Amino acid sequence: MSTTIQRVPGSMEAAPTGKARERVRKILLACGPLSVLTYIGWREFAALQWEGYSRISNSISELQLTGTPTKSLLDPWEGWVYSGLSLAFGVGIWLSAQGSRSLRVVGALMILPAAANPLWLLFGEASLAAHIALAVMGILSWLGAMGFGAAALGKRFRIYSLVTLAVVVTFNALALSYAPEVKSGEPTPFIGLYERIAFGAYYLWLCLLAVALWRGGRREAGKEASPRAPEGAPTGLSTMAEMATDYAEGIRRWFAGPIDVCHDAKGEPAPVLLSRSADSCRRRCGRMSYGYRPSSFAVAE
Repeated sequence: MSTTIQRVPGSMEAAPTGKARERVRKILLACGPLSVLTYIGWREFAALQWEGYSRISNSISELQLTGTPTKSLLDPWEGWVYSGLSLAFGVGIWLSAQGSRSLRVVGALMILPAAANPLWLLFGEASLAAHIALAVMGILSWLGAMGFGAAALGKRFRIYSLVTLAVVVTFNALALSYAPEVKSGEPTPFIGLYERIAFGAYYLWLCLLAVALWRGGRREAGKEASPRAPEGAPTGLSTMAEMATDYAEGIRRWFAGPIDVCHDAKGEPAPVLLSRSADSCRRRCGRMSYGYRPSSFAVAE
């Protein structure tokens, strides 16, 4: 029995389209570390313009208060630029999810700062309670992102994420404990230090998440996404060990956008479009392998 190969019209564009999507995904992921550089760099530049500002005893948000010499340097442009980069990063994480619900949640939580920016502009100085409420909402989005990010990637990143989460919770709690002193106008000797440790820990985690996804962490996410084998999982293997190995490899590459390969009567691999591969391959040779990107060929019925 032989296999006839014919070209599928329009499929030649599949590979370039995949490359373009990958390029866009990486550009969007790069917006995460860029948002961190924007936030830190812009505010550090503003702090340098305020003589007497202390990074130890003054909070980060004081740089944006009405009446300070630095407000005009930050509002509103810094917030909009940072929010736009966060939005792009969230979309990049979503594109990297490849079926991982955990990473999709992380992507959605990264978009939250962009949605919250108008609230900061409207209510950030309305009252101390409103300011703290917005700050807590942002902190909770951080914790959610780290929690779901820990579940999405490998064991080492999970441990690192949980340690970072503990650091962020601890030092943000210490910073928030100064709320009575802020309200009464009393000194706050370490509020700036506590905030900067918490922010620094979270932003370092964010940058490492971007690096992990850039380097192919989405394949790890794909493993987490579904415990079931795709339709047309390998059959007819000689031993259970071979079956387990082929099954695991099929699952791993399934989420990387593979196309199935049918082995014809001569043992030569013949590319098959994913939508037609299961029935076609079982009828022809009873076995399948994985790992080929979309091809310009399909097995003719």
